[in-house]
Amino acid sequence: ATEVAGPTVDPRAFSFVVAGHTYGAHHGTNPGLYPKFLDVLRDQDGVGFLVLTGDFVREGTAEQFDAVTRDLSSVGIPYYLVLGNHDDTPRGRELLTERYGGTSYSFAIGAHLFVILDSQRQPSSFDDQQMAFLTARLGERSWQSAFVFVHEVLWLGREEYAGIPANFGDDPAYRETSFWPRVFPLLEAHPEVEVFVVAGDVGGRPGAIPAFFDRVGNVSLVASGMGEVEDENLLRVDVSAEGISMTVVPLWNRKAPRPVEWFNPYNLRYRLPAECVQPGCALPREDEPETGDETVEPGLWDRLMKTLGLR
Repeated sequence: ATEVAGPTVDPRAFSFVVAGHTYGAHHGTNPGLYPKFLDVLRDQDGVGFLVLTGDFVREGTAEQFDAVTRDLSSVGIPYYLVLGNHDDTPRGRELLTERYGGTSYSFAIGAHLFVILDSQRQPSSFDDQQMAFLTARLGERSWQSAFVFVHEVLWLGREEYAGIPANFGDDPAYRETSFWPRVFPLLEAHPEVEVFVVAGDVGGRPGAIPAFFDRVGNVSLVASGMGEVEDENLLRVDVSAEGISMTVVPLWNRKAPRPVEWFNPYNLRYRLPAECVQPGCALPREDEPETGDETVEPGLWDRLMKTLGLR
């Protein structure tokens, strides 16, 4: 794990884009990045840098890596890569090592920490070296915020998230991970830091969720991706003195941007699907709030989960 130079932006106010599964559809023919993603990315004003949260190549050939590099150079902003399972080839590891000194690394922008982790080295987990690196970086100063970028959505093994599918569906290998027993306690131990764990392995298969948001204590769990769902998207993050806001920007023009908080477990389960996804459930009333814990009636989520037999 290494520390690399961060982008040249104003640490008091800056914006960046996060994008997952950026090769697009499995059946696509683009040699580099998903064309719709590139079109929407170029329309974003004031973006200081880009983070690709894994699966930026389809088969991992040298030609595809070269095409992605050309596409990223044409965008003209600094970029940081997270290794996904499709990128986990000798050339993929070589590329990240050439650019960042390894497949796990970090940088800082003022009081904001950015850590990229490699979930391919030890499947569905992180090895001791990466855990020690994350521990050291979190503890070295009083950070205002910390962004931890990973590929897989490693927190979906929590009971409250049962039935919410990322690109891996219900594969237990991706639900029975070390995130809750090992990673989350480390993040929770810094309550003064606003922590965001951001993944990219969504939106890439029919039926997969397009994005995700939940907040547990000081830790926000976020995912965003594209490729094979109607609500495919990129994630725009704006940092200022007023705080940190995240917007899910659709790749289809007819869709309106939404705050990432909209994609909470309640809305993913009830509002995003065209019909109920659980036997015996009823769609919520039109006048019920949409944005999750801050506005939903206290206890409503618990009652819904108990009714569905998920708690």
